[in-house]
Order: sequence, then structure tokens, then C-alpha cells
Amino acid sequence: MRRRALLATIGAAASLGTLSGPHALADMVRHGLLDAAGTTEDWDAVIADATRRLVSDPSPQFGAAMLTNLMILRQQLTERPDRDAFRAAAKLGQIYGLWLGNQDQLSGAHHWYRSAGVPAERSGDIDTQVWVS
Repeated sequence: MRRRALLATIGAAASLGTLSGPHALADMVRHGLLDAAGTTEDWDAVIADATRRLVSDPSPQFGAAMLTNLMILRQQLTERPDRDAFRAAAKLGQIYGLWLGNQDQLSGAHHWYRSAGVPAERSGDIDTQVWVS
């Protein structure tokens, strides 16, 4: 069932044009392998890396990588809601909103800022709620 969900996510991403070449597909497959091995991504490391890259490499590839991570988190939260995944989704959503703002997509940025508060609240982590406010 999880394989079908991963394939559906990949298909949806490809049809929307959110996959940026083979790198995003490879990352989605990598996450599927982690899931099959009974583990998940180290989202704290991903958040730390994304925070650095937002400043050092705010390229379109960075935005595509962020969106790929957010799609993977969405799938994880659909399958098994988890406080840490909600916290990661909130922080990565905020970073993605910052990236959109830097790309002069202010309307989308505001939507992501506002939306990041929802998973932050679901995480129950006060620091995350403050971080995305």
C-alpha cells in the first residue's frame, strides 16, 4: 500500500511539474527506501541544511528540493501522523515561504507562512510555533 502511495505521489508531482528532473525523483525513491528499512529522514538535519542553503543557494533547484521534501512529509503525515514530522513540516514550510518571497512570489509566500502555523500547532512544540509566527 505504501508503494502505491509513493507512486501516486510521484505521479502527481510529475504531472504538476514539481519534480525537477531526475534528482527529485531520486530523492523520493531514497525516502521510499528509508521507509522500507523502517526509518525516516533526519528532518532536523534537513532543516539545518535548508536554513543554510536558503542564504547560500536560493536557486530554483533549492525550491524544487524543498517542495520534494514537503511532499514526502505530507505522505508521511498521511500514513502515520507524528509530532516530529508536523514540526519538520512547519519549519520547512516556513523556509519554503521565505524562498518564495525571495523569488518575488509574495502571495504564495504569505500562504506558506500562514499554513506553516497549522502543523506547528499540531506538533505541540512551542518553540516551533514561535519560530513560524
